[in-house]
Amino acid sequence: MPRMDGIEATSIVRREVPESDVIIVSQNDPLVVSMQAGEVGAAGFVSKTNLVTDLIPILEQLARQHQFGPYSASREHNEPRTIDGNPGNSN
Repeated sequence: MPRMDGIEATSIVRREVPESDVIIVSQNDPLVVSMQAGEVGAAGFVSKTNLVTDLIPILEQLARQHQFGPYSASREHNEPRTIDGNPGNSN
């Protein structure tokens, strides 16, 4: 993004619209980005190398979580979850 990165943008979105869910998609180091994503309140993280296989499942997981309430378990613990439910693991 030309003016800011996704982590900074997520921080702004979450501050301005706290009920929003943001999923970070990045080509950078998954461990580093997933930790940063959790720090700013992202609902999840998908590595660009796994985008084709992981994006739809993580969106479906997020949608299922919203059936039971407005906040995901990942937000309560301030760490993004990947499709296998583990923080920082994109497999």
